[in-house]
Amino acid sequence: MVQKYQTKRLDCWPKLLELRQQLAEELGTARERGELLVMGGETGLTSLPAGLGRFHFFAGLGPNTARIMGDYELLSRCLYQAEVMGYESWDLCGPLRLHVGAMALGIFEQSPDGKPEKPDFIFTERMCDQQAKGAQLMNDMYNASIPFFVIEAAPEPRVDYMVSQYAEFITWMEKVTGRKYRDDLLIEATKNEWQTGVLWSRICELQKTVPAPLDLRTLFSLTTVIWRSGKYRSETIEFLQMVLDEVKDRVANKIAALATERYRLIYEGATPWFRTPTPILHYPHKYGAVCIGSCEAFTGGHGTWEILEDGTMKVAPTLSELGMKVETRQQALEALAILYLKYSPLKIGHRSVEERIKHRVRLAEDWHVDAVILNNSIGCRGNALGNAETALALKAKGFPVTVDELDIIDPKEFDAERCERRMDDFLEVQGLRPLAS
Repeated sequence: MVQKYQTKRLDCWPKLLELRQQLAEELGTARERGELLVMGGETGLTSLPAGLGRFHFFAGLGPNTARIMGDYELLSRCLYQAEVMGYESWDLCGPLRLHVGAMALGIFEQSPDGKPEKPDFIFTERMCDQQAKGAQLMNDMYNASIPFFVIEAAPEPRVDYMVSQYAEFITWMEKVTGRKYRDDLLIEATKNEWQTGVLWSRICELQKTVPAPLDLRTLFSLTTVIWRSGKYRSETIEFLQMVLDEVKDRVANKIAALATERYRLIYEGATPWFRTPTPILHYPHKYGAVCIGSCEAFTGGHGTWEILEDGTMKVAPTLSELGMKVETRQQALEALAILYLKYSPLKIGHRSVEERIKHRVRLAEDWHVDAVILNNSIGCRGNALGNAETALALKAKGFPVTVDELDIIDPKEFDAERCERRMDDFLEVQGLRPLAS
């Protein structure tokens, strides 16, 4: 007899949908209020543009991305257009190919209501070559009408190096926007950005509980607020505090993401962004197996973690717990540099593959995982970096590992039957059998 836990939908789910709708509407009407539109490569460092006043942020892709990803025909047209222009799938990351194709078709900057919403400027931290190249390509394709600024990721943890770039970025923003930069807004935003990361990490830490209160797909859904609003807004903090309080209640009352949880998985590597015929993260549910998280979900620019020497991740201390004052521009910039140099496993893992492998192994151990799925996505080489070495390290610790090769952007690369067969074979080898409905 398989144990059945109590389960229910998150009570805060309607608030998530409300916030996402609000953010989409605000973006569509930002010009009417004289507010800036900013595009970035990730969710971090959104405190820096906040000194210019309230702005609207779309991370990674344009305001029309959700509609494109939900429409196979439109998505295929974008990718085909990129290939016609010489951007082949094996040469370029998936999101950048989507960028190029959507821009060429004139649909990249459409907001949900159909109006064009071209960003005032782009900024990104150069986590990989193609992030920086993406900003340059956008500028070129729009006839140099979208200014862009690339922050170079530090090859070693040097606070002064990062602070000097942040200061240069502020001067640049004032020049390209013609707006006066306000340090008081930067200071408030920096405090919020740090707190957002701590709250997200506290939520993810509760995933150690058996049964897991959330599954990986839900975690990714919750991060959409961070992706859409940035980490600097007070609304983001209020929402994440609401989520944290509810997840604590679910843990206390053994309310599970999956009622029949009996096997725990982590899924490392990017998952497909389009709607797949097979629900990748939910397919193991038929076996009583649940994907409880991943380094990408727990860290991914969202979480703020203290990394111990053996790779163990502990929720990072708050600014007040560290005794760090943030009362001046210089202190704010130093706090941001420390936040991402010391307390971001994502950034640390990009500097060192060995550290990335160590984080993944410790996550599997500390979050009581039974097995690991690794995705060698050709659509994001950065996410797949170190997967082979990770598999060996995990197997050495006794974790069963399976490897998939699912593209995050291109539906024609997805084979539902093969994906299901591989998952069935892997879970059945572990001694699991499909549960009765």
